[in-house]
Amino acid sequence: MNVLVINVGSTSLKFKFYDMPAERLLAEGAVDRIGESVSTVTFTVGGIKIPQYQHHAASHEQAVELVMDVLESSYAPDVVGFKTVHAGSEFGPVVIDQ
Repeated sequence: MNVLVINVGSTSLKFKFYDMPAERLLAEGAVDRIGESVSTVTFTVGGIKIPQYQHHAASHEQAVELVMDVLESSYAPDVVGFKTVHAGSEFGPVVIDQ
């Protein structure tokens, strides 16, 4: 099972992508400076580091699209987990199915 774990910050999105239950790291990366004029994008896929590049990610939605574009060239997630610091009234694990 392929598991995508996303950590969302106020101006960043970091991710790790695992083959489970082997716990093998398939890919990882980050989109930093989301919402600014230039965002910094870093990825490592299949153990190969893609050179850091700049892109304009105006929103977290666009940052997720960047991540999915890179992953879909090699991998597709079966499940996605999110870690966020601004979850409002929600605490602990929450199933999002919509």
